[in-house]
Amino acid sequence: MRWSILTARIILILLGFSGISAFSAQAACPHAIGWIPDNLETLISDHEAWLNEDLPPDPRDIRRLNLCHADLSNLDLSGRDLSHANLGTTRLVGVDFNNSRLLGVNFDGSYIARSRFQNADLERASLRHVEISRSNFNHASLRLSHFSAAPIHDTSFRYADFEKASMRGISLEDIDFTGANLSLVNFYQSRMTRVNFNTADLSRANLNRTFLHQVNFRDAFLYLSRLYSVNIGEERRDRLDEFCKNLTAARDWQLSYRDAKLACGAKILPGKHPLSGR
Repeated sequence: MRWSILTARIILILLGFSGISAFSAQAACPHAIGWIPDNLETLISDHEAWLNEDLPPDPRDIRRLNLCHADLSNLDLSGRDLSHANLGTTRLVGVDFNNSRLLGVNFDGSYIARSRFQNADLERASLRHVEISRSNFNHASLRLSHFSAAPIHDTSFRYADFEKASMRGISLEDIDFTGANLSLVNFYQSRMTRVNFNTADLSRANLNRTFLHQVNFRDAFLYLSRLYSVNIGEERRDRLDEFCKNLTAARDWQLSYRDAKLACGAKILPGKHPLSGR
């Protein structure tokens, strides 16, 4: 009997903590899910005034744009300065962000589809748990941005700048990184299917423990990139030969860090090659 009472109390305590956590998560956003702001222009104008103050803007200022849970679908927000705004858990379908300043914007938990971010500046933006599909980030800056648990598919990042971004543990499918700057990007334990790195700069990028299927490295820069323990599927001789044929179409592939089974005939290995003058 005593054990039953104790068990019941423990369950009530756990339920109480769960309720508090759920309430806290809900309280973090004051808006209803799917709300549509009817005074968006005023909100953005106030936000831009907050950004342009002489003193460093106070993040607690009520003028700071908070559009969490909003449905912003089909809006034209091109050329606007929304830096440091909260766009977490928003619905962004068919939105035009071309040429916008989105520095440090919080997109966590948002759904992005058929949206345009060409030439937008998303430096230090947070895109955790964001789903992105059929969108265009060509020539955008995503330096030092942070992705995690993010499924991204059917999206173009041609000539985008991702230097020092974190893309650890994300899923990439049907992605075009042609000419993108991916130097020092962390792709650790990510999944890549039909990803095009043609002429992209992957120097010093971390691809350790990534899953690679139909990934194109032709003319990509792999100088000192890390490819330890990559998963290329069943390690049959034909698969290894196919991967090596793809890898050796890249530039500086001999100077990437790889397991011995993926030596692919290279005679020069990192650590044994004089790097002076590079």
